[in-house]
Amino acid sequence: RWTVYYGTSLPASAFASFDLVVLDAEHVAPIQELKAQGKTVLGYLSLGEAEDYRPYYAAVRDKKLLLEANPQWAGHYIIDIRKPEWEELVIKELIPSLIGKGFDGVMFDTIDSPLHLSLSKPGKYPGMEDAAVNLLCAIRKAHPDFKLMLNRGFEILTRAATCIDMV
Repeated sequence: RWTVYYGTSLPASAFASFDLVVLDAEHVAPIQELKAQGKTVLGYLSLGEAEDYRPYYAAVRDKKLLLEANPQWAGHYIIDIRKPEWEELVIKELIPSLIGKGFDGVMFDTIDSPLHLSLSKPGKYPGMEDAAVNLLCAIRKAHPDFKLMLNRGFEILTRAATCIDMV
């Protein structure tokens, strides 16, 4: 049994019935308490979008990694996952930050956003599927013991299966 919680106010006891807990990596959370109870704790990371309230947003914007706004979510911007600067930021800064906070792994969200952009505008954004698979496999290679969960991205699941642990 598993759950995703993006808030900050619940104590570790609120997750007693879950084996796996996904928490927003930017919020103070009872990570160590949950781990002491034998739970697997994953940090949330948007892999296909950058939210303008995240601490790394300015770096993503300044590196010109943003493609288009997500019309469904104000302040969310689709990332050009084809660019090596994004892979480098994820592998060298964002994942190590999660490791440093004590997470056992990461739940990647929004990988479907650049994939959808590529499908809706193939002439403008080709190669997103290959880039998504390559990115996931590069993360696995750089952090082989860190658990990787993928939320959605079903288009690439067969190709990325060996690089992730959970869907």
